[in-house]
Amino acid sequence: MITYTRIALADPERGGKHYSITSEGRIEKSSIPYINAGHAYVETADDMADFTTVLNDKLQPGQDVLIYGVPVRDVAEEGIAIRAANKMNGTDAIQRSNEDFRWPNGATIFAMDYDPRDGHDVLTRDALWEQLSGTFPALSGVDVVWGASSSSHIFNGDEEVVGLKGQRLYFAAADGTDIERAATVMLKRMWLAGHGYIMISGSGGQLIRATTDPCMYQASRLDFAAGAVCNNGLVQKRPDAFLINKGSALIDTRVAFPDLTSEEEVRYAELIKKAKADTAKEAQAIRETWADAQIRKEVIHDNPDADDIDALCAQKEKRKRDLIRVATGESVPLGLDHLLWLSDGRTVSVREVVTNRHLFNEVKCRDPLEPDYRGGSITGMIYGAGHRLVSHAHGLKKIYKLADARAELIEASLERVAEAKGPISDVVDEYSTAALLKVHLQRSPPLVENLIAPHLTYLVGDPKAGKSFLAMQIANAISKGETIFGCEVPEKRRALYFAVENGYEETVDRIQNMGLDGDVVWRFKGKNFEQEPDSVEELLVMLTDEVTKDASIGVIFLDTLRFMAGPPPKVDGGNAQDRDYAQLKPIQSWCQKAGVGVVALAHTNKAQDGRGGLRTQIASTAGSNLIMGTAESILTLSRHVDKDTMANLNHGLIQRTGRSFKDDTALDVTFEGSNTSFVMTSEHEKAALKVMQKARTNSCRQAIVKELLNESEGVPRDELRERVMGELRVSRQAFHKAVQDMIAGKALKERDGRVFL
Repeated sequence: MITYTRIALADPERGGKHYSITSEGRIEKSSIPYINAGHAYVETADDMADFTTVLNDKLQPGQDVLIYGVPVRDVAEEGIAIRAANKMNGTDAIQRSNEDFRWPNGATIFAMDYDPRDGHDVLTRDALWEQLSGTFPALSGVDVVWGASSSSHIFNGDEEVVGLKGQRLYFAAADGTDIERAATVMLKRMWLAGHGYIMISGSGGQLIRATTDPCMYQASRLDFAAGAVCNNGLVQKRPDAFLINKGSALIDTRVAFPDLTSEEEVRYAELIKKAKADTAKEAQAIRETWADAQIRKEVIHDNPDADDIDALCAQKEKRKRDLIRVATGESVPLGLDHLLWLSDGRTVSVREVVTNRHLFNEVKCRDPLEPDYRGGSITGMIYGAGHRLVSHAHGLKKIYKLADARAELIEASLERVAEAKGPISDVVDEYSTAALLKVHLQRSPPLVENLIAPHLTYLVGDPKAGKSFLAMQIANAISKGETIFGCEVPEKRRALYFAVENGYEETVDRIQNMGLDGDVVWRFKGKNFEQEPDSVEELLVMLTDEVTKDASIGVIFLDTLRFMAGPPPKVDGGNAQDRDYAQLKPIQSWCQKAGVGVVALAHTNKAQDGRGGLRTQIASTAGSNLIMGTAESILTLSRHVDKDTMANLNHGLIQRTGRSFKDDTALDVTFEGSNTSFVMTSEHEKAALKVMQKARTNSCRQAIVKELLNESEGVPRDELRERVMGELRVSRQAFHKAVQDMIAGKALKERDGRVFL
């Protein structure tokens, strides 16, 4: 049995080649070579004679399409839905892609496509078969089907207005998994037999071609074998497909198309090199003409009312050089002015795409270099999020980078910030000592004295340390102008908080439990914030939009930096903060120019041996990786850890350092579970904590200390001893030792036989 796949189209309703005739009698041809939606069925033919019946009688033009690979998934008799990548909508459908289709392990159809070469005589059916069977003698021993292409033999009444165009030859390969190798060998052997040539594309590309198209051999390739869709009285009268040769049912492609020897490979490479050299001047001339035409389109698009288009085009010499480099295959991005023709008929520039990438993700388009290829066929897909465009024109998969407009966007957006917020500072024209002595500095005040710098603050800590709780408290305090942890807020400012990592429900629950009531605007993904930036440049453009719309915003919290600035760059041997450095540097520059503070939250690396308690993080964060040279202040939040359970204790430390901090001593804080907030640790709690830290790593000792802290206020020592010993089942000696340690550490005191905190 010979296996293949049939697609029943749903969207578009009718695909493939379309012919119509105008009132003036002009024949118009168009093509719809894609699938948005349909249903895939895995079908079989007994032999090639049976497959001939399929071609002649069982396919409807414009409605049925063949694929000679099969879906990777198992497909039931009722088939499986197939959708375009941008039409999946959460369905369980497959896509027409090489990821979702494969060549079958058994027998399948090997299709050979012949399109007449420009400027050369069209091969007749017999001449085509003679050439192929002469080059590959093994074909003479198997069943081979001949058929006219889907665009051939179009009639207007009795008049043939389109004759024989392309031709197809089909045979059955015994093992479909060898088709791609065999097709590559066939192309090379046709060159060795003198049937290869260089085809120059519309943009001057030098494409390696032979009598049969080398682009038919992807497992997901479409074959609109049913014929053309004819309109306005036109009809198609193709001769029936038939067996042009009879023989064995299957061909072993590994035997029929053996790999080239090393000598043959050398000869093939020499033929290609010579053919490209012979066509180089012609290709370059076509590139020049193509580049001039492309520039003219771009200039007209950008200057539709200009009087002297030719003069504007003449100023684009650098653009022309870049276009020619793209056309020759160099890895040069498509320029910002490069025009793209979308499947919906719109024409947009690369600049429009990269500045609105979320609107142009998985959007279909024509080939970016040759939009008129095959009558404007849709061969490309724009992946805005990935800054690239993939086109399959000429049967080749080509990936084009899109130029980056974000740098110029940031500069332009900062001008908008200046308009909205006013100038940031006076301009200094002279920088001599005498001149600088007269300068009146307009120093930006900190957002929180000795805690949050005027521009960029980097807030880091271990996972689950409570960074978000701390940041939310600080945002609330800044927005109300309230002192926090003994640090004053010089000026009340509105805060903008991106709560991306914790999300809507978790953050709202925290806001309510913490009793926050400040002037803070919150952003939640899926609520009022749809698209996460995939780079720091996109982040800065987005922040610019925010402060332009609301000039009262004075500080922005990014919770966390990793969710808001795209994936960090890879740094060999670096820690988390090394990778953040490249993202923080442009943020600091933006803050200074925009006059807006940013607090960027980030996770520190976990210790290799697990979370080992309170750590001094300032040095590792700021020292070796230049973070301190970028961020104006760094806060690190650490929590004491239970030595037995390794769980966070309520007590922790905020270490702080800043360029203009007058006080950078660490802040002892306690996380109060009742209102899920941090407060300054009292002297009594500090003393008790020291006792616990000095205690032996012994669950008995720690349990006694905790019990004494909870139950010892004014209780007689003997009564307290009996209760603790009974509940904890500890010895008298352990109890008295714990009490003495706590009294020595000033966590407890004893008066008249009673114990007090």
